Amino acid sequence: MNKNVIIQSFLYAINGITHGFKTQRNLRFHLFATVIVFLFAWLLHVSLIETGILILTCMIVISLELINTAIENVVDICSEKKLLSAAKYAKDISAGAVLISATGAVIIGIIIFLPYMMNLIHYLFQ
Repeated sequence: MNKNVIIQSFLYAINGITHGFKTQRNLRFHLFATVIVFLFAWLLHVSLIETGILILTCMIVISLELINTAIENVVDICSEKKLLSAAKYAKDISAGAVLISATGAVIIGIIIFLPYMMNLIHYLFQ
């Protein structure tokens, strides 16, 4: 494969992420939440394995948010008046996938951070 083709593929992907960040409030929220998660992970000295789980979890949520945005854009382009309910369902279902992944991320965050927070509280009030 040509080196320029590979570089161009990365540039397209970066352009998509940048466009998503500029235009999608929810993507900006998820990225902000990711920064907060990793700040807490660093401050609480979360283990390497748990950090890896947090990375995967955040990547899944952000990736699904980008896929949701792409689906919504394609549906908007392709939908006609008579297909409006099907277009709405497609958009709602892709948004539901993001909601499920974000809910799972919160649960994973609680499972990982709760013992660290309990130890910190115990240490502070001992």
